Amino acid sequence: MRFVCIPLLLVTLPALAQPASPALTLTGPLSVTDGAHLYVDGDFLHAEGGELHHAGTLSLTGDLLQESATPLVVIPGQVQLVGAERQRIGGTGTGAVTFHTLALHKADTLVLDRDGVSVAGTLRFQQGHLLLAEGRELQLGRTGQLANEQETSRALGPGTLVAVATLNAPAGVNPGHLGLELTSTQALGQTVVLRSHTPQGPGQTGLRRYFQVQPTQASDMQMAVRFYYLEAELNHLDEDLLTAYTSADGTEWTAQAVAGRSKADNFVDVEGLQTLQRITLSDGATPLPVALLFFRATPTPERRVDLTWATSSEQHNAYFTVERSRSGTWFEGVASVDGAGTSHQRQAYAIQDRHPYVGTSYYRLRQTDHDGTDHFSPIAVVEIPSEGPYAYLYPTFLRTPGPVYIRGLDPGHYRLVLYDVRGVAVTTVDHTMPEQGAAPWEVQLPALVAGTYTYRLHRQDQAVLTGKLVVH
Repeated sequence: MRFVCIPLLLVTLPALAQPASPALTLTGPLSVTDGAHLYVDGDFLHAEGGELHHAGTLSLTGDLLQESATPLVVIPGQVQLVGAERQRIGGTGTGAVTFHTLALHKADTLVLDRDGVSVAGTLRFQQGHLLLAEGRELQLGRTGQLANEQETSRALGPGTLVAVATLNAPAGVNPGHLGLELTSTQALGQTVVLRSHTPQGPGQTGLRRYFQVQPTQASDMQMAVRFYYLEAELNHLDEDLLTAYTSADGTEWTAQAVAGRSKADNFVDVEGLQTLQRITLSDGATPLPVALLFFRATPTPERRVDLTWATSSEQHNAYFTVERSRSGTWFEGVASVDGAGTSHQRQAYAIQDRHPYVGTSYYRLRQTDHDGTDHFSPIAVVEIPSEGPYAYLYPTFLRTPGPVYIRGLDPGHYRLVLYDVRGVAVTTVDHTMPEQGAAPWEVQLPALVAGTYTYRLHRQDQAVLTGKLVVH
């Protein structure tokens, strides 16, 4: 096997004449030796046959695109994102992407827009933000950690940072340096800690940071936590009134007594928690003017998308706008529907997107008050194939216990398996479809901890459908 060796020098690969072309497409073996610096002025594309042996420094000004089924393992070297404009970690390849050290040193934002990305060492914030797109996870595992996160360089967006630790009577343990210190006299076992950045709490009025804690031993935890935050995440809250709120499912929130706080060091202490699943900070401000019961995006056999939602009450609600996105980050309007103004009765709404995107689409509601103030719903995700008959599962954003439905299945025996973020199967359901065109399979899911799950549907040991479910 032949390798291209990069010695102790700077290698610059200029972008090609067409901006859409990657500056470097890796289709064979490439070795970057210890101490060497490979500078790519443009996109880096990992194609089939590409093999990177990396012990030095790789600096990119463009996107990093994984288009191969072979994993891209950038260990033990480091990757620096140094572009002046927005960059992206993306690509449609099924191979995972693993970094040892990933450093942000850029004027704009890095967007994580694919699954299967992990950092085994350090995610270092120097300049620029990391935007986690909806439904995307950055896995830190047991060894990865954040470093130097600050007001001007931080993680944000609706996606999730995930860290794992074994906690046996932990004392101030901060898994992945995500910003949640855990103390307990109990053996909690393997514990998954997730962090995201959309407002939670009563009426979704909380901080732009919340955590989910998923221990093996989830009862009688005798837990104390120190919740760190950044001032940029305050979301117009009164810092002097910050109170911790906890919830089992993200809908009903309980205020917890504050044991201590520091505005100088940006933390709030809470003690005496017997259970802990989801936690955020809020100042108890007035809830949102619209109480949204649900928002669903459901694909149809005609390759359209039905958008439905309902409210239990509305106050000064002018109208709703249904918006869609290819990436979960940048949205465009589909249609607007008048609101009910002020109402204390259930209101139901429905429209249809007759020309949805092919592939993955993200939908959300923008709710606008009479004074022009906007609020946003959780995001619903659908998949529209390009051609041929297809099966699909809906809804993908739900509360449990409750049902999901699978349409478009051929006759035969099927098994649906649901996995948590650790890859552990939490639910397995079998079903036999009797005939073509039968009613959709209604799958009753048990009560699940809030978080992101992966589902896989098998028919006679062959995978026919896979995707993500978000339980809130």
